[in-house]
Amino acid sequence: LTETASSGGRDSQGCVSDIVMGKSPIDFDGSALSNDAQSADVMQRIIGKNGASSPSRGTAEPEMRGLYILLTMNNEGGMEVLKYSGRLCTQKPDIFYSKPVQLALTIFRAKKDHNYAKFFRLLRCPSTPYLYSCIMFKYVEHMRKETLIMMSKVYGAKHKTTGEAFYDSYPLEKLVNLLCYEDESEAKEACRHYGITVEGDQVRWRHSKFREPRDPEKGLIIPLKPRKMIRTIESKLNGATRLSVCRGGVSGQGATLAGAPTNVDAEALLKERQRAQEEMKQKLAEAKAKEEADRMRQEKIKKENTRQERLAAEKRAKEEAARRAEQERMRNEQLKRDR
Repeated sequence: LTETASSGGRDSQGCVSDIVMGKSPIDFDGSALSNDAQSADVMQRIIGKNGASSPSRGTAEPEMRGLYILLTMNNEGGMEVLKYSGRLCTQKPDIFYSKPVQLALTIFRAKKDHNYAKFFRLLRCPSTPYLYSCIMFKYVEHMRKETLIMMSKVYGAKHKTTGEAFYDSYPLEKLVNLLCYEDESEAKEACRHYGITVEGDQVRWRHSKFREPRDPEKGLIIPLKPRKMIRTIESKLNGATRLSVCRGGVSGQGATLAGAPTNVDAEALLKERQRAQEEMKQKLAEAKAKEEADRMRQEKIKKENTRQERLAAEKRAKEEAARRAEQERMRNEQLKRDR
C-alpha cells in the first residue's frame, strides 16, 4: 500500500488504496474480508466516520500524535513533550490544534502541575477517549500517591499550640469520587497501605502519617497497584469490541483527518505558525531557566549547608579547646593547693 497521498499540493499520511496486495485480509474472527474495491466491507475497514471521504482514507494522525504525547510524558522530565509539540505546532498546525492533541497536552499539564483534581476529572470525563484513558491508567498509582501525600499534609496540619488537626476528617465517599476508586473498599485498602487511618466512612488525619511500606528483606518500596477501573475506564467501551477499538469506533471526535484544509489564508497561517513557534521557544526558555534556577538554588543550599557544617565544626573545636583549657586551669589550681 502507498503510505503517502498528494492532496492539494500537500502530503497527508495514510493509505490511498482500499485494497491490499496479495491474499485477502483476515478479520479478527478468522473470516476472510473481500479484497474488491467495490465491496461494502472495504469501506468498513476504513478508520473513522469520515474515512471514505478523506484523501488519506481516515488516517487517525491526530489521535496517534496525542497517544504519543501521553506515552512520553515522563521522558526527560516532560521536555520531550515540549520539544515534540513545538515541532508539531510549526510543522503541522492543523494537527497541533486538533482536539486529540490539545486534550493530550491538557492531560500532560495537569500531571506536570500535580493538579490531581484536573487529572482525575479528565479521566472521568466521557469525552476523554477510551485509549487515552487506558494510557492515563499508567499514571493513576503515582497521581493517587501524590494526592494522599498532599492531603495528609494539608488536612493533617496541626495547630502549633494545641496540636489539634485543623481538618481531622474527610468523607471516604468523597475520596472515592475524587481519585476514581472503584468502591470504598479499594479506597480503604489504599489508605491502609499508606498508613492513613480510616474509621467507618471517615478518613482521620489526626492519627495518620503517610508512609510507604517496604519489603522487610530487600528494603524496596512495595507499590500499590490499582484495580481494573471498570467504572471509570472500561465503561467507555459501551460494548465495543477490540476490532471496533482498532477501527476507531471509540476514538472520539477529531481523531481522523477529514481531508486537506481548503481556502487557507497563507499569510495568516504563516503568522500563526510564527507566533506558535515564538510561544514554544519562550516556554522552552522558561523551562530551561527554571531548571537552571533550581540547579543554582540546590548549589546555594549545598554551599550554605557546607558553611553551616564548617561553622558548627569550628564552634565544637573552640568549645573543646575551652573545655580542655578549663580542665588544665583547674588541675593547676589543685596542684597549687596540694603544695
